[in-house]
Amino acid sequence: MAATDVMTKDQVIVRVPHNIKKRAEEACKEMGLPMSSALVGFLRFIGDEKRIPFEFAAPTQSREEYFRSLRQDSADYRAGKLPTVSLDEMKAFYDMED
Repeated sequence: MAATDVMTKDQVIVRVPHNIKKRAEEACKEMGLPMSSALVGFLRFIGDEKRIPFEFAAPTQSREEYFRSLRQDSADYRAGKLPTVSLDEMKAFYDMED
């Protein structure tokens, strides 16, 4: 690799939902890391490892199966067939704080 390859920089323009960008900016700020450095690190990882550092997965159900299951669960809930939990129980289960 020539020395000029390292110094040459390209601009990447990406459209990102506002809330995702804001959350990423806040996280980077907390880490003391410019978001551009985080993105360069992400791209470097992809280039070096030839993979994305997290997994993408296809849905395990078709859209129709998902909505059929959702309608059935909703009917079961309204009929009192499903157990319910309090907010405190849910927070404890997911190890969440107030």
